[in-house]
Amino acid sequence: MPKSNYDANFATLDVHLIPHSHTDPGWLKTYDAYYNAEVKTILTAVAHSLDRSPNRTFVWAETCFFARWWREQSARRREKIRRLVARGQLEFVGGGWVQHDEAAPTLSAMAEQLAAGHAFLNATFGVRPRVGWQIDPFGHSRASAAVHAAAGYDAIVLNRVHFNLKRMWRNERRLEFRWTSCCAPPIIAHILYLHYSSPKGYNFEGDAPLPDGAVSKFAERLRGELRARADAYRSSQLMVLLGDDFSWQKAEMMYAAWEKLAAAANAQTSGRKVRVFFSTPSRYFAALRAEKTRLPTYSGELMPYADNERSYWTGYYTTRPKLKLLARVAGATVRTAEWIFALATARVAAAASGGGAW
Repeated sequence: MPKSNYDANFATLDVHLIPHSHTDPGWLKTYDAYYNAEVKTILTAVAHSLDRSPNRTFVWAETCFFARWWREQSARRREKIRRLVARGQLEFVGGGWVQHDEAAPTLSAMAEQLAAGHAFLNATFGVRPRVGWQIDPFGHSRASAAVHAAAGYDAIVLNRVHFNLKRMWRNERRLEFRWTSCCAPPIIAHILYLHYSSPKGYNFEGDAPLPDGAVSKFAERLRGELRARADAYRSSQLMVLLGDDFSWQKAEMMYAAWEKLAAAANAQTSGRKVRVFFSTPSRYFAALRAEKTRLPTYSGELMPYADNERSYWTGYYTTRPKLKLLARVAGATVRTAEWIFALATARVAAAASGGGAW
């Protein structure tokens, strides 16, 4: 097992806390039901809490939900959100219309849905996400990594990797690597230690509120969890996600609890020093690159996905064939229309410049 840079060269472990909420556009409820019951509550609560402290951060991935919420906001609220984005407190990750599946869609479908989300973010805030955020697709393909790399992403965060492979790579400190392909530059890939949820027992919305008299106890246990996670990576930087499916509806309670925990963890002097703070993926990867940590390379696929010996998530490859056919036909039709539009635009431009027909 390679010795970690944290063990060998660094006295301090920097822990980047990444508040997030995973919001499926379609799962157990419809898109409309999720938006009305959970998503708009999350975004409103988070925006209010971010505005109360410049040290707080939050990341958002699914543009389809954010664009709808944005349309409903007042001019005053929009200006506040623009300031949060400009300050880096609210960061868009992935930024596609959704998080695309990586097994069934075509390359053009992946690229087009990323472009749709980015078009909104660029027009609204003048930003383009630089970190891919594929934390819930059922396995990860080299083709999707190539699309992200070709689109200019600096790094990508992954999650659903075969349980045996994730266990082995934790032991070998290979959860971060440079993913190479034949048709795009390498991209830094980061696989989450366990899942995209908060550390076990620290989801203060779902588990229980943080008891006022137990902050030191929770902080000490958290330090042990963080040191264990750090041993699976090769730098003194550690990314820890705070959230879960449709979490942070009680944003102020969550921020307040983690601020107390971070202060207590940072104040403790026994053992190796940790520095816990709210952060974003772009800040994390910037710190990782600044250390010039040598990462392994990988060029294969990360499919099929299984989360235990009896649960291989491959059935959807062949289900609903008629729906998949319609998706392919619709995609081909859209692609054809785009080519016709591009050619017609070029011809009009040529004629206007005096170049004549071509």
